[in-house]
Amino acid sequence: RRVHGGIMPWVFVALLLATPAVQVTNTFELEGPPPGPGPQPATATPPPTPQPTPPPTPTPPTPTSPPAATSTSFAATVKSLIDAGNCPSISTSSICGSATKSYAYYETFFYKSYRVVISLGVPNHNAESDQVKKNPNTRCIRPQFIATPATPTLAAPTFSSMGTIGLLVSGGVLYNPRSDPSGSLASYMEASTWDSCGGHSSPDMQYHYHKPSTCFGAPQSSRLLIGYAVDGFPIYQYAKSSDGVTLKSCYQSTKPSPTSVNDFVFNSNAACHLDEANGYTFTDGYGYVLTEDGMNSMHKLRGSTTAKVCGFPL
Repeated sequence: RRVHGGIMPWVFVALLLATPAVQVTNTFELEGPPPGPGPQPATATPPPTPQPTPPPTPTPPTPTSPPAATSTSFAATVKSLIDAGNCPSISTSSICGSATKSYAYYETFFYKSYRVVISLGVPNHNAESDQVKKNPNTRCIRPQFIATPATPTLAAPTFSSMGTIGLLVSGGVLYNPRSDPSGSLASYMEASTWDSCGGHSSPDMQYHYHKPSTCFGAPQSSRLLIGYAVDGFPIYQYAKSSDGVTLKSCYQSTKPSPTSVNDFVFNSNAACHLDEANGYTFTDGYGYVLTEDGMNSMHKLRGSTTAKVCGFPL
C-alpha cells in the first residue's frame, strides 16, 4: 500500500543535496553585423557605410521541468541501501520553510522481510506561521526512511528514544513526550512554539509533532491511521474500542500542571484503556494511540526490534 504526498521535481534534485550551488554561465553566439552595401555604379558617389545595429542581448531560455519524481525512484534508492546493509545519516537540504510544502512525501510498502516507510521530513500542510511564540528553527527537507519488521512482535515496554520515533502520513515525524533527556515535558516547555497543527521544528530543522493533530485527517469510524513507529507497529489517533468508546491513556498526572514525565504515574483501571506504551490491541492487531490526555505521545515502545532512521540521497 502506498500513500503519496507532494511532488518532487527533478529539476531541484541538486538543491536537495544541501551543497552549494554551482553557478553556470550560458554562452550565446551572437550574429555578426549585416553585410556591407553591394557594388555601386562608377559615376555614383558611394553612400555612407551604415553602422550595424547591435543585436539585442539574448535572454537565457527558461528551463522546463523534467518528469516529476515518482515513488519508484525513491523506493529504488532505498531498496538498494537496504540490500547493501547501508544506513546513511540524514542530510538536511537547503530547501526550507514555506517552499517545502509542495515537496511533502510519504510512502510505505513491504520489501523482503521489512515494512519500509519513506518520508522527506516536511509536512503537506501549512506550518510554522501561527505560533504564539516564534520558533528560531524552521523545517527543511530531510530525506529519510525506516525498514521495520514486516510483522512486528511485542516485548516488554522500553523507554522511547529522543528524536524520531515514527514517520507520519503528513510527511513530518513523531517525537516522544519529552523535551530533553531529563524528562521535561514538551507540552510544557515547547507548546508556545507549536503551530495550529501541533508541530514545529527542532534545531536540526526536523518538523515534528508530540501529540495528535487535526491536520492528519478527519476522524474515522473507529480510528485514523497516521503512520508507523520505528518498531513497525501502526500509530493511530481518534481511536475507539470495539464498542465505540474513545480510548484513553492510563497515565495520570500527580500535579495540577505537570512539567515532567516524572509527574505522571501509570494507573491501569476501568476508566482507561491503553498500556504503558499508549498501545492497544485492536481486533486486527496491536497499535499505538496518540491521545489528548496523559502524555499525548508514546513514552515507551513495545516492539522487540527497533529500526534506525536512515537517510537517502536524492
